[in-house]
Amino acid sequence: MAPHCCSTAATGRFVSLQELAPEARLDAIFVSHAHADHVADLEAFMSSTEIWRERPRLLASEETMASIVRAPVELVDDILVVVRVGVERTWPTL
Repeated sequence: MAPHCCSTAATGRFVSLQELAPEARLDAIFVSHAHADHVADLEAFMSSTEIWRERPRLLASEETMASIVRAPVELVDDILVVVRVGVERTWPTL
């Protein structure tokens, strides 16, 4: 099964996804940068239980994570995924 990834958590994206694709389930959200218009719905996505195929995963650079995640060390392993140039990471479920 191909992974399903949302490329932003922009304003209105959570509601739009629920309305336009109510059966869709995500594997991850990729956040390219921490502008407010790209992360406005992030909390709604991360706290939802029905939108994820398995569990929430947030992919972003270290710099972006530092701007958007209040306490990254408190997140469950494999939810917060720091993306770095030259580093490849895979999950058996994706």
